[in-house]
Amino acid sequence: MPRRKKVSKRRSPKKRKKRGGRSRKKSDFLKSLRSSFKKKTKFFWKNKIQWYLFFLFLGIAGMFLFFQDYRADAQKFESVVRAAAKNTKEARVVSKRVIPRENWRAKWNEVHLVVRLNSNKDPKTFLKTVKRKLPGKFKLYREVATKTGTANSVSTEFRRKNIPVGFLRIEAPRKYSSTEYLAEEREVVRPKKIFQLPKIKKKPKKEAAPPSKVKKPVKKKRIAIVIDDVGNSSALFPDLFSMPKPLTIAVLPKLSLSKEAARLGSEKGYEVILHQPVEALHHNEVLGPGGIFTGQSAKEIQTIVGRNLDSLPGITGSNNHMGSRGTQDLKLMKSYAAALKKRKLFYLDSWTTRKAVGKDAARSVGIPYLRRTIFLENIDSKDAIRKQVNKLIEEARREGSAIGIGHMRKNTLTVLRQMIPEIKKKGIQIVRLKDLL
Repeated sequence: MPRRKKVSKRRSPKKRKKRGGRSRKKSDFLKSLRSSFKKKTKFFWKNKIQWYLFFLFLGIAGMFLFFQDYRADAQKFESVVRAAAKNTKEARVVSKRVIPRENWRAKWNEVHLVVRLNSNKDPKTFLKTVKRKLPGKFKLYREVATKTGTANSVSTEFRRKNIPVGFLRIEAPRKYSSTEYLAEEREVVRPKKIFQLPKIKKKPKKEAAPPSKVKKPVKKKRIAIVIDDVGNSSALFPDLFSMPKPLTIAVLPKLSLSKEAARLGSEKGYEVILHQPVEALHHNEVLGPGGIFTGQSAKEIQTIVGRNLDSLPGITGSNNHMGSRGTQDLKLMKSYAAALKKRKLFYLDSWTTRKAVGKDAARSVGIPYLRRTIFLENIDSKDAIRKQVNKLIEEARREGSAIGIGHMRKNTLTVLRQMIPEIKKKGIQIVRLKDLL
């Protein structure tokens, strides 16, 4: 039988028209919307670059609108503190430092003020008057009260919209300088070994020829001890200048007893170095005079360090006082090292931060470099100091030499006086920093 042809089941055009009438109306409506939108935005589609520039201008204008200038707030903070000191008549502003700061959203000045009271009043009473007179936009961010002997002091930080504008330190009367309260960073702790590779057994070597009878001289293990922050007070001078030699003394610059301490040290045969104040991450209000900061130019830094060196007799080198921020800045450290190179001095890195770049700066300028091994008094107690001295001895035995830094404190000097003979009995030589170069 012949095959039948397949008949398509397509509908007639009339039926199709009836069924697709609504969809056609919708498509016509959408086309009209598109054409009207294109006509209205005809200028935009033809001039895209102009629109891009317009939006770019809006963005830049927005940045300028949101960018804030808080320098006037720093001036306001200073004027309020000075007015409060003037009204009380029993307080005076001893030192002032202004550090310019800037980031993507603001520009401001950090004002560091030290106020000294002339009577035995609580520093917190003066702080209350300052807080009362300051406008509400200033907020007290941090307040630290300390006691040192018979002296009381309060360190504060004021902020404006979370930006540090003013730092104020209030001190009670005493033969006392603004740098006695130390905000030392803790010693950098070495990470413990997570695992240890198994020891590979070596094959026994053939018997070598008998060694010659002439013995080579054995190098002695060596330790250098540095006493920081000399120049604050003369109360411990008899203890310090009766310590067994050799010993290195680091003198802070431009304090009332700095020159006398350096002169006595060099006359009595101690090694004397400059304890140069360098900007820290916190507590810059206790840094003291003659400091160097990241905002300063290379010429300013070299001039300040040069004046500090010239003010102290018998200087052989320098180390940094504090400096957790400044020692991370390669530009600042190169300028500091250049000032030391002019006088042919060495640099001892106190290493208050792991990110310190003192070694790179010293190499690029070409001066001798040393680095602190251990701080002797992370805790100011005799037992803790003894433990740190024992750690120093172990480090010297392992590495061949070690440098310990202590501070002008009664417990530190007492423990060192007791333990220096013990160190020598153990066959370790105590030397000057210069002997380790």
